[in-house]
Amino acid sequence: MRVYKNITIGKVALGNRFLLGFLAISSLVFHSLAAAAAAPTDPLGVTKTAATELTSRLTQDKTVIKEHPEHVEKLVAEVLLPIFDTNRMAKLVLAKNWKKATPSQQEAFTLGFEKILIRTYANAFAAFDGQEIVFLTPKFNKDGSKAIVRSEIKMEGSASIIVDYRLRYNDSQWMVYDAVIEGVGLVKSYRSQFADVIRQKGMAELIASLPS
Repeated sequence: MRVYKNITIGKVALGNRFLLGFLAISSLVFHSLAAAAAAPTDPLGVTKTAATELTSRLTQDKTVIKEHPEHVEKLVAEVLLPIFDTNRMAKLVLAKNWKKATPSQQEAFTLGFEKILIRTYANAFAAFDGQEIVFLTPKFNKDGSKAIVRSEIKMEGSASIIVDYRLRYNDSQWMVYDAVIEGVGLVKSYRSQFADVIRQKGMAELIASLPS
């Protein structure tokens, strides 16, 4: 369980299975950064290619990561973060509290939330051990601007981990704005946690509690 000044981050009740779900999201977006110039329009194609590239990179950097754990956060910040629609995620997480926050508070929260994502994904790297990730046919909304891609992480000796990715086509690329891991929504999970803090202590205290 990761706590930042009394704020619990993540759903540790799901343990490594939940972290592996986060890792699968990393697989989803890893290739997107390199392919952004090609403006990918097929979320399924992006996810399949990403899974292959990410597992290859994890193997390649295994020694470096073991000797320099901080390399993981650096890698996540440089490679994965640009593909997350963090502004939209921040708005969705704060919900009605977003409009109540001042512009400076909105900016500070978004930056703090980005740090949380980076650290969460860095932890997910440690949970990966060569699991196979299978992606299913995506489902699009009516105008094709949003898609849900379901994946199954094959676990030896136990049921597969189901992860639904929610993407939207934004600025000529598909961007992740939420994921549902074994029925637990990423945005909804953080929204509930942060809403409790805001209700009890206020927005300023929440922001002060985020990693800097």
